Amino acid sequence: AVDGVGTAFTPVEVRHRTCAAWETPGLTAAEARLHDLTLVPLLPPPSVQTEVAERVAFSSGGPALVLPHGWAVAGASLDRVAVAWDFTAPAARALSHALPLLQQAAQVDLLIVTGEKPIPALASADRVLHRLERHGVRARLHQEDARGRPIGEAISGFATDRGLDLLVMGAFGHSRFREFVLGGATRSLLESPPCPVLLAH
Repeated sequence: AVDGVGTAFTPVEVRHRTCAAWETPGLTAAEARLHDLTLVPLLPPPSVQTEVAERVAFSSGGPALVLPHGWAVAGASLDRVAVAWDFTAPAARALSHALPLLQQAAQVDLLIVTGEKPIPALASADRVLHRLERHGVRARLHQEDARGRPIGEAISGFATDRGLDLLVMGAFGHSRFREFVLGGATRSLLESPPCPVLLAH
């Protein structure tokens, strides 16, 4: 968990807890409530880390920055960033959490996946771009045609093709019997993120 998100991440504390594996997601989400951003590095499956990322995104009140397995923090850049936008509350929340990072990015795309389902995202795109500009972020609109693919696959393909350093998106799902039932795009990008993904619900 880090604070002072902006020009640099500033670690504020390191805490070690010994617990059963099943306790890890809940304990991590509780700690995340005290920080600006929680980094969740994924491990090879099967791993509890995917559930940790879910719990942080849905239960901490803040974002989870999910790091692909083997991704190295050293030398990481924010040259190319995309914000997946579909005019939903989770997408708006993720964008707000990501603003300090977007302000450091060299290039920002507002990504709207079309042809997957009817969404009012395109109608709001200009206003989102103006909002970003007011925060010092010069972004450009990109429409990605799903072409029959699931939305998670379309987003992942865009991230891979563009060599993104960071993808920002809302996390979709709800809690049922204390287990998260995730939307397809959220599940897809948690299982195999093409780059670091900032998730917020």
